[in-house]
Amino acid sequence: MQFDKEIKPKANQVSLVWFDFADLQSHINTFQAFLCKEEKARCEKFYNQELKNNYTITRGLLRLLIGEIIDIDPGSVTFFYNDHGKPLLKAEGITLHFNVSHSFQKVAYAFSYDGLVGVDIEYQKPLRDVAGLAKVICTDEEYVFLDNLLMEEKEHFFYKIWTGKEAFIKAVGKGLSYPMTEVEVISKGSINPCLYDNDSPSSVFSLSYFNTLPNYQIALAVQGKDIDVKVCAATFPTRVN
Repeated sequence: MQFDKEIKPKANQVSLVWFDFADLQSHINTFQAFLCKEEKARCEKFYNQELKNNYTITRGLLRLLIGEIIDIDPGSVTFFYNDHGKPLLKAEGITLHFNVSHSFQKVAYAFSYDGLVGVDIEYQKPLRDVAGLAKVICTDEEYVFLDNLLMEEKEHFFYKIWTGKEAFIKAVGKGLSYPMTEVEVISKGSINPCLYDNDSPSSVFSLSYFNTLPNYQIALAVQGKDIDVKVCAATFPTRVN
C-alpha cells in the first residue's frame, strides 16, 4: 500500500489518514486554540485528562486538516450539524465531506469532495462473548456465518462486520436511528463490496478495509463506485510545523 503525503483528495478520490495520539500530545495547546466555545465546554465534561486530551486532539486536528485541504486558517473552520448530530462543513462554495473515528490510541480521518464518507477504526481487544455481541449487530445470515467459523476466526470477522456497519451508518449520517441489523456486510459468505441506503435505494456506498495497523481494524464507506482511496502518511500539515 502506497502512502502519500498530500492529504487533499482529487476528483473521484477519498483520502484516508490516521495518527497516534501519543505523537500529538506535545501540540495539545495548538489544537486547543482551534476549538470553538462549545467544543471547549464539552471537553471539560470528560472525567479524566486523557479523554480531554484525546478529544482536543481529535477536534483540533480535524480543523487543521480541513484548513490544509481548503486552504483556510484552522481557526476559521466552522461546522453545522444534521438532525442526527453529524458534523458538516460550513464553507460557502465548498463541499467537502469528511468523517472521524478514534479508538484506544489511534484516530482516523477521511475526506472526499465527491460523496458522503464514513470511517470507523476499532482496537481489536479480546472479546469474551462474540456470540452475544453478534446477536445485537448482525443480520441472521451474518450470525450464521460467524457461528460456523473456527474460534480463532470469529473475532477477526466480527470486527470486520462491526467496523463495516459503523462506517456505512456514519457515511449515511443517520446515527443510532439506523439499526445495525439492517446493514448486511457479509452475504453468501463474503464481504459485500457495496451497500445501499434503505431510504435511498439508488445511493450506493463502496466498502473497503485496511489492516495496516497491528491490532486495529479500519473500515471505509464512501458514496459511489470505483472510488480511489489514497492512504496518506501520518505527517503533520505545514500549518503545525
